[in-house]
Amino acid sequence: MVTMQQVLGALEGEVLYRGRNFDQCEVSFVVACDLMSDVLVVDVENILLVTSLVSRQSLKTAHLVGASGVVIVNNKTLPDDLVALAEELELSVIRTPCDKFKCCVVLGKLLGL
Repeated sequence: MVTMQQVLGALEGEVLYRGRNFDQCEVSFVVACDLMSDVLVVDVENILLVTSLVSRQSLKTAHLVGASGVVIVNNKTLPDDLVALAEELELSVIRTPCDKFKCCVVLGKLLGL
């Protein structure tokens, strides 16, 4: 397991919203997906959602499955209302300049896979 803080460092990312327990929040699995219906069928704990989908649906889906946080790839900008939603849901959101593939490779190495 790794923490969100370790994820942030490995991805050279930027925190868009630091959820509760950011420094201690654990990540065991990575789900890289833009199709949120696929995320809903994942049945593991401590997931990190990696997506390029910048929408309310991505944050609400992450919250619904109990994700540790969300990583937005390709340095996409979140509208202010999505940052406010992340705050409302207490869901950590990180933005990274990495594309989804590179992000997964980096996180796989970080997780020891």
